[in-house]
Amino acid sequence: MKHLLRIVPLLMAIILPATYATAQIKDGEATVTQGSTTTVSIGSAYANTLKRASSVSATWTTSNSAISIQSRTNTTCTIKGNTVGTAKLYFQCSYYIDGFRRTMNFYYDLRSSQTQFP
Repeated sequence: MKHLLRIVPLLMAIILPATYATAQIKDGEATVTQGSTTTVSIGSAYANTLKRASSVSATWTTSNSAISIQSRTNTTCTIKGNTVGTAKLYFQCSYYIDGFRRTMNFYYDLRSSQTQFP
């Protein structure tokens, strides 16, 4: 019984973090001129994975009203620079592939700048 009490917490420490941990990685950067739009796309390897997947559910959110989302798909997001500022654009996605539920979590550093005339 003593051995079991030592093994169970060890197994939980190994299994639970691997099961429930989600990591968010930086996938890129984008600059948008104030008042205009630009489109941010996930990397081609990730897009190819989603083409093979089923039950894809993706969301895009931004951390600052300096940049707003105009439209979005499972692989792209069109943003608009409302004011000068910086923000993060978050992409969170869940999908099924090879019989398993998987997730993707990325962020993009965004910057909205003023129009510069030569």
